[in-house]
Amino acid sequence: MPAAPELEDGGSTSLVTILSSAHGKQRRSERLINKHNLQAAVKYGVKEEAWNQRNGVMQLRYKYTFAGVVFITDSESRAGAYTHSLTSELNLRTFGTHCSR
Repeated sequence: MPAAPELEDGGSTSLVTILSSAHGKQRRSERLINKHNLQAAVKYGVKEEAWNQRNGVMQLRYKYTFAGVVFITDSESRAGAYTHSLTSELNLRTFGTHCSR
């Protein structure tokens, strides 16, 4: 198995903390996305603000795009809210998340 990419500070990608629910783990498995992909997206990916409306309140999220993976996190970039592969047919707007430009 290849070594994890090194971070700018000398640590490995595996040091990036990602909190996953059982549901999130199941969806990642279905989409063939592993936790290391999410850690790499947070460390190396393009970060954009993404806003989600829940119960009439706008909530800040972050969207990371890296190596064909899109990962949407909470406002602290630690807990996953949604993940998909760019090769999938899914559209983020279907799930109520819109990225600012």
